[in-house]
Amino acid sequence: MQHPPRRATLVAALLALQALLAPPAPAQDYRDREASPFADQMDSRRYRPPGGAQMGVRVRNLDTGVELTQVFPGSPAERAGLQTGDRIVTVGGYQVGYVDDKLYDLSDEVARRVNQNGIVRAVALQQRTGRLGIYDIPVGSAAQLPGVPPVPVWGVATLSGVISHEPALRVPFGTTLEVRLIQEGINGAPDITITEARQDNFPGFPASYNLSYNKTQITPGVRYYAEARLIQATRIIAMTNQRVYVFNPLIPNRLDLTVTPTAPNPAAQDATAVISNWYRQYLGREADPAGLNAHLLSLQAGRPLRDVQTTLLASNEFYDRCRNNPTVFVSQLYFLVLNRQPTQQDLNFWTERLRKVRNNRAQLVREFLIQAFGNG
Repeated sequence: MQHPPRRATLVAALLALQALLAPPAPAQDYRDREASPFADQMDSRRYRPPGGAQMGVRVRNLDTGVELTQVFPGSPAERAGLQTGDRIVTVGGYQVGYVDDKLYDLSDEVARRVNQNGIVRAVALQQRTGRLGIYDIPVGSAAQLPGVPPVPVWGVATLSGVISHEPALRVPFGTTLEVRLIQEGINGAPDITITEARQDNFPGFPASYNLSYNKTQITPGVRYYAEARLIQATRIIAMTNQRVYVFNPLIPNRLDLTVTPTAPNPAAQDATAVISNWYRQYLGREADPAGLNAHLLSLQAGRPLRDVQTTLLASNEFYDRCRNNPTVFVSQLYFLVLNRQPTQQDLNFWTERLRKVRNNRAQLVREFLIQAFGNG
């Protein structure tokens, strides 16, 4: 989405300087909003968490630019000469902070205005001198020119290493190598993939990998592990058989991985038939190849078949077929899973249960299947 026209760098900077010489009511207004525990309720139009991750700064959004409340050592902003207390007025010729009661976030503007060499130009009021200065800040480039070396990006960490195998492993033609950095789930929540890399037509071992990710994706106190697997058609033929945890995902890490062949799955053909039949029963269509392959791969990784059934029955697509109606939804569970119509007592129990779990259909379906078939 394009911004409405705003004043060019010099004019905007001069106007901002004039505003800065006026009584500091806008800044005090921001501090008042910041201090209140109900700030987002009092002024939700204007409140938004301040940006600046690419530059390596923390900021306070004002009506005349953004004030740097912290400049991290070694960050692009520090290398360019900015200091805590300085106030950035424009980025790439466009004002930041609040303009006509609308917030132009620093991070958003940096991403839009960075040039091909990874440099963004900012005009800032120096707190130490009271003068405007021009700063070329190396934040990294999203589009690299041929022959121009990449600029190290602030806030990015890497995970790299060598992947080996044991015992001897034959890699069929057309095999894909997939390596992922994964955040371990908390309190029963599912694991989350932070970043991944894939190599199609994997030629064989030895193999090296390199994963890059932003440090802002890392949550302190949560564990992270790496996983590698070889995928051939719809089957995982080898993978890491235990979790290899990353010591500190906020710093560059070297982590070597070992994959071992998975046991052949004679039931794979049966699973394909069962899942395909569920697609026809529950969703009224044939299974799409991508969805079917994803389910089969999850079974190869140890996921139980009932989880696939739960996913389909709890999906938005199935709920749409139930006209987004909880009573119809429960009735269809009885009809399709148990091959009978529910009693009124059944309907009352499960629709009330759905309300109690806050419309978490996946949880309700899991409970329904356990009650119907047990924990097996």
